[in-house]
Amino acid sequence: MSVRCGFYLSNIGQIDDSSRQMRYDRDFIRLSGGSCETLLELREVGDLSLVRQMFLGGESFRTWTRSRNISLSREIHMTDDAALFTGSESKANSNHHFMLCEGKTIHQFTDFWQTAPRYTIAADRLAKKSQTLEGARHFRAACREIAAATNERTAIAAMLPPGVLCGHTINVERRPARRPNAVALILVGLMNSFPFDWLLRQKAASHVSLYLLAELPVPKFLAEVDRFLAHGTLRLSCNHQEFAPLWHEQLGSSWREGTCRHSWPAIAKEPDRWQLRAAMDALVAQAYGLDRAQYERILGSFSHRSCKAAPALCLAAFDDLADSGLVQFCRQHDSYADIALVTSIAEPAESLAALTP
Repeated sequence: MSVRCGFYLSNIGQIDDSSRQMRYDRDFIRLSGGSCETLLELREVGDLSLVRQMFLGGESFRTWTRSRNISLSREIHMTDDAALFTGSESKANSNHHFMLCEGKTIHQFTDFWQTAPRYTIAADRLAKKSQTLEGARHFRAACREIAAATNERTAIAAMLPPGVLCGHTINVERRPARRPNAVALILVGLMNSFPFDWLLRQKAASHVSLYLLAELPVPKFLAEVDRFLAHGTLRLSCNHQEFAPLWHEQLGSSWREGTCRHSWPAIAKEPDRWQLRAAMDALVAQAYGLDRAQYERILGSFSHRSCKAAPALCLAAFDDLADSGLVQFCRQHDSYADIALVTSIAEPAESLAALTP
């Protein structure tokens, strides 16, 4: 049994356009539709084979995160918890006040974007929220919930330092003490890749809910890829002094950047950041089993307004990976490839020890 489908048709004549007509068979609906067997709203026939490829051999986002003890959810409600807020002039990132991040204050690999946080929350107002207090003592992965499929990017994830809380337009880790920090770093690297973002766009409209994320496929990463993504996300995320403890935990005293030791951001120049991002992206694309034409198709579906060179950089990295092989590629593009991944359970920030419930 199969269903004839066509989505985002703008006029009646497109009903007979062979490039816009697709057949969804039962197996494909089960594979891509999740437990509710919802239909992916693909735009062209070429997307059908691409989705089939990316859903093969991996596991669902829900399974991947649960098996690694990652728990994402909302934390502070901007309306229901508004009585807790104080103005941003209050001292944040201390034992007395937490900075409150909203979706518009973060972007890919950065906890500070174009809009500054508006509010803080005094620690003594959270006495009854023990889980919230405990979570805020750790470095945590977070992702924006409001991001349309028509935006430049839809999947937007960042690492947050301790002492930060999140409004309900961000899904953030709630139990970070149960997993290594490296796992959160890998998650952020995966979510900010073009292949993962493209898959999400086939489901998302204006909200990136956990329900939509749950059934997306996550490829199986080899150990070298895990290490590369963790190190890459760390280097891209360490943009100010608050991340210094995370750097020390993951890389010790090693500093192989082209700047003075422990000067932040670790990678300041956008061309250098995109070179690393392209290498990370190529690894994710290969893990999904994409060939060059499929990867180019994915890259071509984004506007790349903030970096017009991104498609060329990603394809060049993809070609380099194919020519060099995984091990050599990782050695060439990860300055810390010789440092093992830190797999010990995350410790809370010492500066927030007084907030232990």
